[in-house]
Amino acid sequence: LLLLVVLMAVLGTTWWMNQPVPSTVGAGSAPAPGSSGKSPEQIRAEINKGLEETIAGNPAPDVPPPVEEELQPVVRPPVQPDRAPAGIPEGAVAQRPRSAPPAAPNMKQADQTAADHEAVGDDAMRGRDWATAAQAYKKAVALDPNSGRLAGKLGTALFQSGDPSGAQAPLSRAAKAGVTDAHKYLGHVARQQGDTAEANSQYQQYLKGSPQDAADIEQIIAQMSGG
Repeated sequence: LLLLVVLMAVLGTTWWMNQPVPSTVGAGSAPAPGSSGKSPEQIRAEINKGLEETIAGNPAPDVPPPVEEELQPVVRPPVQPDRAPAGIPEGAVAQRPRSAPPAAPNMKQADQTAADHEAVGDDAMRGRDWATAAQAYKKAVALDPNSGRLAGKLGTALFQSGDPSGAQAPLSRAAKAGVTDAHKYLGHVARQQGDTAEANSQYQQYLKGSPQDAADIEQIIAQMSGG
């Protein structure tokens, strides 16, 4: 719009300047008919003033400042997972092999306790493996020689394995320690050795504890007495 107004003003001024100047009239004479009574300089001044007022009333539109180019974030392509090895379906997450835990070292003979050997002996006794039980109980007694319980188990295993002579000493230690079952097996040992009086004495000590097999022991006593 501003350019159009300026262009029209320039064209109008150019046209006006090219018009012939009327002849001057004498001083004090009236202006020519149809004339406004103003000189060309005054008219040009009014035109220029009108142009200035027009320009002032129509300021040039604000030109927006240049838009700075925004920095775009760098978009990096997503990291692609390693392709699955052959034999593994695509998309499956390959698990890294975990290192196997160190194997527990085998328990050495020196690290085993009396209780360990006793447990082995008890298991062998349940399986009626008397010889294995006797060996295990011997090791347990060697580690705990003051245990009347272990001495009684060793004497019982030795007697059951066919060694009544070897069973007598540990059974005697067990009987002195208050192990009731030791008296029964001491009676068996004395009976095999032909010592009826000793066998009867040991059986009577055993019966004082009211064992579950009391009837069997009483029958043995009766047989020894010839009843």
